[in-house]
Amino acid sequence: MNRTKLAILLVDDDEDAYVATRYLISNIRDWQIQLDWASTYEQGLAIMRRREHDIYLIDYRLNGHDGLQLMRAAVAHGCRAPMIILTGLKDHEMDVRAMEAGAADYLIKDRLDAMHLERCIRYSLERQKLHEQLEEKAARLQALARQLSQAEQSERSRISRLLHDHLQQILVSIKMYVESLTPSALQDQQETVQTLLDQAMDVSRTLTIELSPPVLMDVGLSASLSWLANWMKQKYNLHVATEIDPEAEPGTDPVRFMLFHAVRELLFNVTKHAKVNEARLTMTGENGHLRITVTDEGVGFDPQTLDRDAASASAFGLIHLRERIRLIGGTLEVDAAPGRGCRIILTAPRHAVDESPGADAIRMNGSSASPANTDDASTPTRPPFPGRPIRVLLVDDHAVMRQGLARTLADHADIKVIGQAGDGEQALALAHQLQPDVVLMDVVMPRLNGFDATLRLSRELPDMKVIGLSMYSDSDMAQVMQQAGALAYVSKGEPVETLLEQIRGSMSATS
Repeated sequence: MNRTKLAILLVDDDEDAYVATRYLISNIRDWQIQLDWASTYEQGLAIMRRREHDIYLIDYRLNGHDGLQLMRAAVAHGCRAPMIILTGLKDHEMDVRAMEAGAADYLIKDRLDAMHLERCIRYSLERQKLHEQLEEKAARLQALARQLSQAEQSERSRISRLLHDHLQQILVSIKMYVESLTPSALQDQQETVQTLLDQAMDVSRTLTIELSPPVLMDVGLSASLSWLANWMKQKYNLHVATEIDPEAEPGTDPVRFMLFHAVRELLFNVTKHAKVNEARLTMTGENGHLRITVTDEGVGFDPQTLDRDAASASAFGLIHLRERIRLIGGTLEVDAAPGRGCRIILTAPRHAVDESPGADAIRMNGSSASPANTDDASTPTRPPFPGRPIRVLLVDDHAVMRQGLARTLADHADIKVIGQAGDGEQALALAHQLQPDVVLMDVVMPRLNGFDATLRLSRELPDMKVIGLSMYSDSDMAQVMQQAGALAYVSKGEPVETLLEQIRGSMSATS
């Protein structure tokens, strides 16, 4: 059996102590030990400065010096190996001083035997290894913290440039056009303002999606990952095959957000480093944990280089991601090799909790939600006669948007707004109370989002028509709203004629 080699230096001015120590070491079988001896303080320090030994045994009394002085001097010269102080019975009170000075351990020479010496050496080496690992991890975390700060500042600068160079310039242009409106050129100027407004909405949508897509906040991780796969194809031409268990959902927002952003970062890595345009994404749930795998058949890399090259951008991303996953009790595994692609496996606990909204009093804008004054709230049933206006309930958490919609719809005699609500809970209460024909339902709202509110309305009031509304025009948002029971989905940026067509069309669908 191959035994581990171990180099030990004994610093002791007593040759008999060296002979006795050599005898004890000869009875230790776990290591192949080389024992060297220094008989003076000066000789011991000179040898220790060369840092050639794995462990040091230092006598406390050294002819005019003490072992603690030698230990401090050696440490000052960069010696970091474990140091064990040897004391006599009458020096027993030095134990505490030795440990406070940084000694790995101490041994009483008069009671020393091979078993105690072996155990002391073993424990000292193990503690030293643990200490080095902790120092290495601390240094790595400091480096990660610096790079994270730089990455955060870079992202802040990118967002600032996007707002300044694009959105703000568009808004200033709109302001200038509005201020210069004249009756003679009204038509041309109106078209220009409309074009600029469309551009401003596109910039704001893009920024919002890149920061945190609405589908993540309101639908769930399964649908969000499917949306992400489509988005990566549209934006980066990365074809992501998905196999996602819809039942594998995190129970808390922190886990959901962390896993989504982790998967997005891993897919970004594929586009930047793998040199392929295909990847595979799977998610399953089992025994209270989620397991997400991102696989590509690209150029691959050596996982051993991650910690060694932690300062590089690619390694930093994975190491930082691994540390973040650990914070929620998860793990990150890397299975990769040069020329053979890469597979990253994320696991995380679901941490399921009951987050069902409470039955709080329904309020809107600081007061109780109420139907619009334009209708008789005491009659909850729909008028039975034909030709009546289409009764509409507006649901949006932005009062300005509700007011704008109400003014727009008021210009059409065949449509009547009978109530407004600021969130999904208010919408449910007013829908039961007023029995509208159509509910215009915003998707992203506090307390109860539009997706969940539509899901409940489709169960509780199946004849009521819901039209989803959102700032976002992507097909995935429309799909999840329709799955919840919405008859249609309209982006707020589309022409008002599209919304009117859907409202009127919803009544045709009931007849």
